[in-house]
Amino acid sequence: MTNEMTKKRAQPTLQTRDNKNEEIENSNNVMPVNLTETKRLLTDITSTRNEEEKDKKEKDIERLKEENKTMKTMIQEQQIEINQLKERIEQSNQLIRQILQILTK
Repeated sequence: MTNEMTKKRAQPTLQTRDNKNEEIENSNNVMPVNLTETKRLLTDITSTRNEEEKDKKEKDIERLKEENKTMKTMIQEQQIEINQLKERIEQSNQLIRQILQILTK
């Protein structure tokens, strides 16, 4: 009995326009597939994905280049400020030395 139920369940049914269920007589039949078209479609999909990824990477690279430029500019500006501060410190130190010389005389 279980064997009969299994066989009965294993057979797929096809819904027709008349809403009548017809059992597919030979469930081993496979719809013919055009492999060339399928391969071409898969190639197209893969190619499109690869192009999208490449475009995204290129955009990321451009964005990073811009960020790098900005950072370099900021570093240069900070270096200029540091040099100016060093000069001021040196001037202050010279003034302190002069004052000390005057005081020790």
